[in-house]
Amino acid sequence: MLEKKWVLTTRLQAKVLNLEEQLKQRDREVAFSGPSREKRVPDEWIPRPPERFQLTGHRMPVTKVVFHPQFNLIAS
Repeated sequence: MLEKKWVLTTRLQAKVLNLEEQLKQRDREVAFSGPSREKRVPDEWIPRPPERFQLTGHRMPVTKVVFHPQFNLIAS
């Protein structure tokens, strides 16, 4: 009985370590506002219709958007 508990403990510890690594990866993705570069494919680099968001108040088409590295701000 005690041996089964130790086996279960090691399995749970491995699962905890795996989940902690996944959490660190998600934290890195959130810090950079999306998936990491190694996960992106070149097809995602070019914008395609339909637009996800519409920026109002511009006289000309928006050709570039820059995200602030720390705050929830963008400049267009």
